[in-house]
Amino acid sequence: MRPLALITNDDGISSPGIIAAAEAVDGFADLLIVAPVEQKSHAGRSIPHSRDLGTLERIEVIINGRPREAFGVNSTPAAAVALAVLAITTRPIDLCVSGINYGENIGYIFTGSGTIGAALEASSHQIPALAVGLEVEVGTQMSSDFFEHDFSQCKRAIRHFGEKLLSEGLPGDIRVLNINVPSDANDATEYRVTKQSSQNYYEFTITEGMSVNTALGLKEYKAFDERTLEPDSDVFVLARQRCISVTPLSGNLTALSSYSL
Repeated sequence: MRPLALITNDDGISSPGIIAAAEAVDGFADLLIVAPVEQKSHAGRSIPHSRDLGTLERIEVIINGRPREAFGVNSTPAAAVALAVLAITTRPIDLCVSGINYGENIGYIFTGSGTIGAALEASSHQIPALAVGLEVEVGTQMSSDFFEHDFSQCKRAIRHFGEKLLSEGLPGDIRVLNINVPSDANDATEYRVTKQSSQNYYEFTITEGMSVNTALGLKEYKAFDERTLEPDSDVFVLARQRCISVTPLSGNLTALSSYSL
C-alpha cells in the first residue's frame, strides 16, 4: 500500500496552490485533501470554538486530470488537520504537506501563519510535515481572487523533500521543514538550510486617519533591517541570496538562554 499524504493549506480549498501541492505528491502517495472552506491566512495554530466548528463539505477537485474527493472544513487550517486525523480517515497519515501558500512564511512573524500552524498541528500527531510558501506580492497574499503563479519550483521541492521524509523520516527533534521559494526560482536555484530570522520580515501599519471610533485594520508591508540581518537566516537566503530556504522546525519555542528568578 502506498503511503498516505494529507494535503492542506490556509488559503482555502479553492486555492490553485493546494491543487499544485496535491499534483506534486500524487506520484508517490495517496492523497487526503482537507482544508478550510474559506481563506484563513494568519490563523496560526488556532482552533476556535463555535457551533459550526467541524462542518464538512465534500468537494470534487481535479488532480493531474483526474477527479478526486476533497473536504472543505468550516474552520481553521489546524482544525482541518485535526479533523482529518481524528475523524475523516482511519488510515495512518504518513506525511502532511501544508501549502502551497500564496506568500513566504519567514522571519519572526511566521508563527502567525496558518500554513505553519497546520504543519505544527500535524507534527503534534506525530506526522512529519512540510510547510511550503511561494514569494508573492503582499497585496495578493490574503485575497481569495487567486492570481496565476508558477508553482513548478514549489512542486519540485515538495517531490524532493516529500519522498525524502517518507523514506528517511526527520532526524532528532525536527518535526517540520519550512520551505520558502523565491518568485524567480528556476531549476538551477539552490536549496539552503536556514535558521528562522529574529526579524519580523512583515510589519504592520494602519490607514491614515483611523481611530478607535472607526473600524481598525492592519496592513502588511515587507520590512527588515539589512544591517542586522542574520546571514544564515531564512530572510537573508530568500530575500537577498534568492535561494530556496529550508528551515527545520522543532515546535519548541523555549529560549536557549538561561533565566534566573
